[in-house]
Amino acid sequence: MGKDALISKFHKELRQYAEVEGYIREETEHVVRHISQFGEKSFIISSNVTDGNVEKVIEQELTYFRKLHQAFRMEGIQL
Repeated sequence: MGKDALISKFHKELRQYAEVEGYIREETEHVVRHISQFGEKSFIISSNVTDGNVEKVIEQELTYFRKLHQAFRMEGIQL
């Protein structure tokens, strides 16, 4: 298996389709979120954004988490 295939497999199995105990997994068009059930920080583990929509997606996620009153982190997105 080549390098690109391994990276793709890693992304799918350990990010895009991961299930984490104590978190509810939510998938949207642009992100995969894990929402804490026990007051821990929630997180976005995977994203599919472009230069054209990154600011809009980030604003949508900030709004979403504010409504939940939860702290969160975005993995893999440089702000």
